[in-house]
Amino acid sequence: MTNDTFTATSWLLKLQNWLASWKPRKTSLGQPPTYCQQIAETETKLLKMFVEQHWERRFVQLPNGEFMNTVIAGDPNKPCVVLTPGYCSGIGVFARNLDALSQHFRVYCVDWLGCGASSKPKFPLKATVEEAESFFVDSLELWRQQMGDSLSKPFILVGHSLGGYLSAVYAIKYPENIEQLVLVSPVGIPHAPEQPLSQGSNTASRLNEDDRVLRYRKKYRHWIALFTWFWTHNITPHSVLRVTGPYFGHWLTLTYAHRRFQHCLPEAARIQIAEYVYEMCVRGTPSGEYALNAILLPGAWAKEPLCDRWDKVRVPTTFVYGEQDWMDYRAALALKQEYKSFIKDIRRVPLAGHYLFLENPQDFHQQLLESLDCIKPSHEEGASTT
Repeated sequence: MTNDTFTATSWLLKLQNWLASWKPRKTSLGQPPTYCQQIAETETKLLKMFVEQHWERRFVQLPNGEFMNTVIAGDPNKPCVVLTPGYCSGIGVFARNLDALSQHFRVYCVDWLGCGASSKPKFPLKATVEEAESFFVDSLELWRQQMGDSLSKPFILVGHSLGGYLSAVYAIKYPENIEQLVLVSPVGIPHAPEQPLSQGSNTASRLNEDDRVLRYRKKYRHWIALFTWFWTHNITPHSVLRVTGPYFGHWLTLTYAHRRFQHCLPEAARIQIAEYVYEMCVRGTPSGEYALNAILLPGAWAKEPLCDRWDKVRVPTTFVYGEQDWMDYRAALALKQEYKSFIKDIRRVPLAGHYLFLENPQDFHQQLLESLDCIKPSHEEGASTT
């Protein structure tokens, strides 16, 4: 790598931090930062498109003064379920799920600290995996404590993608708080293809590679190389949107939303999701977005895979994937062979990819509620169990 390349990278990171630095942090004492409220306004528009049940928003203040964006729905007397979103995402992505889940649960959706409409404190750029994980899971525990009696008893924790990885880490660190764990298309389960299995581990990711993945890597090898360089230098999707400006940034998110969700969402919803993603990425100072480089290797492989730590997950766990998911469900199958006692179920939702709860909410709800013993198993064709 040349000095010019390093200079360009340094300049880009300084520029993105400068562009974010002028944004107001807080409105007044005891109030969330202005950017949190601005993101929440966009999120509210998305929620109102799909949610008919009564719901409320709280900015839950932590002892350190930071705020975590929370949306609550459902009867307070029902069992509690906590939903956590993935990377570059927020709780608005659960808009199509609140009505169905609130019929059975008291539902709490919460944005991870540094993400979504939660506060964005400074994130250590050179954090170790343990430090990065603690940034998220310890703040989630502080959030739980601030919720008081509402979450004083063990609850069901549901995490999507990177949120699934972090939810599993939370279950390892605070098992006494978890009744059941549900990992929805989680990252970080297997080893990277080039990474040797650690001594004593025979799980996993021997199943990582298949012809489909190899063909994909060969076809898009140049884009993958560019993406890997960005990843290595902590140039996040958020920073790209900040640097490109509002016109091109909005075009990028709108193009993504139309292509990604054209098959399952009406145009108005796709436009609102694009606006929501843009607001989450550009508002506030860079924070939780840097977790990607701290926790994961390029290609979304964990630096410290959960398959090496699964003996510490002592709560009943269900995995749910989309049948067109880019996350490989076979990593969960391998785990189940080794840890049968705590892996309750592995489920796959038809006609859905990584955002299965958005793409096919009906079958997602069916699979999730069946696995949690809320409804009787369906014998309809389509959704599959393992």
